[in-house]
Amino acid sequence: GKTMGIVGAGGIGQEVARLAKALGLRTLGTRRSSAPTPHLDQLFPPSELHAMLAQSDVVVVAAQFTAETHHLIGSDAITAMRAGAFLINVARGELVDGRALWPALRSGQVGGFATDVYENEFEQEPPAELLTLENVIFTPHTSGQSEEREYGSLAIFKENLRRTLAGEPLINQVDWSRGY
Repeated sequence: GKTMGIVGAGGIGQEVARLAKALGLRTLGTRRSSAPTPHLDQLFPPSELHAMLAQSDVVVVAAQFTAETHHLIGSDAITAMRAGAFLINVARGELVDGRALWPALRSGQVGGFATDVYENEFEQEPPAELLTLENVIFTPHTSGQSEEREYGSLAIFKENLRRTLAGEPLINQVDWSRGY
């Protein structure tokens, strides 16, 4: 009976939606593209982020980090969230405004926060506030480490080589205008 909202229903967000559906959750997502997105019950454009947040018991941030998404989950987005909702960031720390999040965690507006990233994670230790709150789960950023990871990269390389030789468009190509 719970609803998960996924901010950024690209590749990672779609996998999160697939797993959430397997657990019986209603799934919502935001995405710039309006292309059909598997495993989502409803797709919202980015302009309707707050409407999606208001319906979500759990919010998963899986968007790319660009100039547009810096502090995407800030005070306005946190206020729009359903009171007591849980926030999970599997993207980049810079997408969540810590200055807005910490008071919301202390007040219960945000019921809990799980993350493996934080702002400026390569330059400094995690914020002390993050480490002292009881409703925060902080894990190492190592989820991609497995012997299977290399096989996935090899499969993409082989497919792109095949496409290059066939004169077809490549997959996973960087779109420099979007920043990823």
